[in-house]
Amino acid sequence: MNKILLVDGLEVSPLGFGGMALTPVYGAIDPADALKTLHHAVDAGVSFIDTANIYGGANEELIGRLLKDRRGEVQLATQFALVGNPATGYTDIRGDAANVKQSIDESLQRLGTDVVDL
Repeated sequence: MNKILLVDGLEVSPLGFGGMALTPVYGAIDPADALKTLHHAVDAGVSFIDTANIYGGANEELIGRLLKDRRGEVQLATQFALVGNPATGYTDIRGDAANVKQSIDESLQRLGTDVVDL
C-alpha cells in the first residue's frame, strides 16, 4: 500500500484503523479475534492506527499487544478532550493541561509505548 506524507517525517497508509472498533460500543469483543484483526490490518499495509483514551482502555491494551512486536510498522495517533464514553454519550470537552497530561499518560501506559506519533 502506498503511503502519504502528513508532515515531514510522518508517512502513513491512506487507510487507517480506528481503535473504537475494538470497543464494546458496537457489540462484544473477543480479544484474540481483535488482535488477529489488528495483525491482519498491518499485514495488509495499514500503518496508521488511531485510538483514544475515551474508548475505555481495553482497546489501547489490545493495540499495545500489537505494538510489542510491530511498533516500527505503525504510526500511532491518540485523541483526548472528550469526557464521557461512546456508549452513553459525551458530557464535556476538556482541553486543559491537566486533562491532556492525564489522558496521554494513561494512553501511553496502556499502549506500552513512550510516544505517540500524532
